[in-house]
Amino acid sequence: MPLGKQDKDVIYNKIEDNGADMLGAELASFLSAIKNNSDVAVPVYQASEALRVALDVEKICKESLELHEEMS
Repeated sequence: MPLGKQDKDVIYNKIEDNGADMLGAELASFLSAIKNNSDVAVPVYQASEALRVALDVEKICKESLELHEEMS
């Protein structure tokens, strides 16, 4: 998939959807950690860093789409 103004490509692997409610499982795990005063699966710093990266990728994708729409 073309990305950005430098004509770079994003290469990704599509993961099969097994039908599991991943968000629900993540929230259940988080609530369990709070209730049981135990460690969470992913530390806050790593979770916030993953969110930052995802938002950066989303921004670049939107900019790329806008650029390609302007060019066509």
